Amino acid sequence: MKSLKRRRLRTGAIVALGVVLLLGGLFFSLRNVILRNVLDSRIRSYEATHAGDVLRVGTARFSGLAAIDLENIQVFAAVRDLAATVKKCSVEIDFLKMLRGRLRLKRLALRDVILDLSREDLPGPLPTGSSDAGVTAPPRTAPGPAPDFGARGARLLDLYFSLIPDSLEIERLTLHSFFGDVRQGLYFPRLDIRGSAFETKLEVFDQGAKWVYLLAGEIAREERRLQLRLLPRERSGPAVLPFVERLWGLKVDFDSLAFGLHSRGRQDGVLRLDGLLAVSGLVLNHPSLAAEDVHFQNASIDYALRIGADSIELDKATEISFNRLTFHPYIKFQPGPAAQLTLKLDKTEFKADDFFGSLPAGLFAELAGLQTSGDLAYHLDFYIDFSRPEALRLASGLEKRGFAISRFGRVDFTAVNAPFLHTVFEEDQAPRPFMVGPENPDFRSLEEIPPFLKSAVMISEDGAFFRHRGFLLEPFKESIAANLRQKRFVRGASTISMQLVKNLFLKRQKTIARKLEEMIITW
Repeated sequence: MKSLKRRRLRTGAIVALGVVLLLGGLFFSLRNVILRNVLDSRIRSYEATHAGDVLRVGTARFSGLAAIDLENIQVFAAVRDLAATVKKCSVEIDFLKMLRGRLRLKRLALRDVILDLSREDLPGPLPTGSSDAGVTAPPRTAPGPAPDFGARGARLLDLYFSLIPDSLEIERLTLHSFFGDVRQGLYFPRLDIRGSAFETKLEVFDQGAKWVYLLAGEIAREERRLQLRLLPRERSGPAVLPFVERLWGLKVDFDSLAFGLHSRGRQDGVLRLDGLLAVSGLVLNHPSLAAEDVHFQNASIDYALRIGADSIELDKATEISFNRLTFHPYIKFQPGPAAQLTLKLDKTEFKADDFFGSLPAGLFAELAGLQTSGDLAYHLDFYIDFSRPEALRLASGLEKRGFAISRFGRVDFTAVNAPFLHTVFEEDQAPRPFMVGPENPDFRSLEEIPPFLKSAVMISEDGAFFRHRGFLLEPFKESIAANLRQKRFVRGASTISMQLVKNLFLKRQKTIARKLEEMIITW
């Protein structure tokens, strides 16, 4: 009886094994057909949910046990802002992990990738004197549910760390862009990342110029941690971003760039991200920033980022280091429905010479070389609801203790206490210098100016001139609110003291650097 049962079990096992082998053989012989059908079904589903988009895959076939080769992939967006073609894509899956129900890419190889990005300028306002009568307004659609930024960020990070392959190889990547009137092309001959710790050479060709970088990093999937480092190869000069310069007119050079990210997951609906962003030898240049290159020697942000359902917050645990200065800001931004921004910096004390010694070269030309002693302390409390800019909150102050200037730099600001020769610059041109003092026949002392004229100037420019020490916060608040309402610069906030500093020591360029330097010299 027992022998009969054993024979039946053995027979059943053989039959089961035969069925498995038969099904396996059947699948193996038909797997490319099955793959094609599944792929076509996915393509139809994608195009049905993305009206107007086009997705095409030429050939698709298995290669080995767990590898798939796709050729002639084409993607075209309906709004014509994205087009992509891939000559060949090879994907290899970790077969053992797949059997345990976990999808893990073992290898991803791309060859001859071409990306075309474009964005046409949006139509401007109607010309003056024209009418919008007869123009049909687009139909209003009911607003959908507000996005949960924390949940969306967590999903993207989970997708990234779960799907990033152990080996990534890209041969011949070409990027074309057409934004407005700016056309650009970047070419990367090869990008090779193998293993959790990697180091690869990155070559970039753009309009006849060539840059060679070293890209190194580490990806710890289980720990949800990423580290990247980018620096130019020896003798190839600083790293540059030509794309940014031609698109926005911002020149960016740097000697090295490091980025770190550690996802600590979501707790109570808040995504917690920690990491580091550090740059050395950074050089910036933009007409709105300064008249010459601005040099930042060393800067880093050891950040603690918190992303909630409707807000993005930089926690006070964040540490920003800049040359010899270190501080801990708090920043919170709520995008909508009414955007709100909060900036806070608790009173932070530092050596006065550390502050002036940390000012970037090229940003504050007239303060270069200034040496000081004593201590400074700065605090800031700023909040604005962009739907009600007139109700913004602003409290700011730079306090000093034992502060003294031991040596002036490029400019001796005490020269105005005696007669001096002054040169007026108009568009970087100096028409003629003239003497300020009794030697000038047109000079008038304060006592010689009629009281009514003094009052008229104060009423027009600075009514509280005798009651402040160079600054008034209330006009700053009113200026910010007015400029935001008009969405352009329509009102300033300079006191008479600040205007004097601008006219005596600074040029007339409307740059951020000139305004900041004006404020520091006035202080």
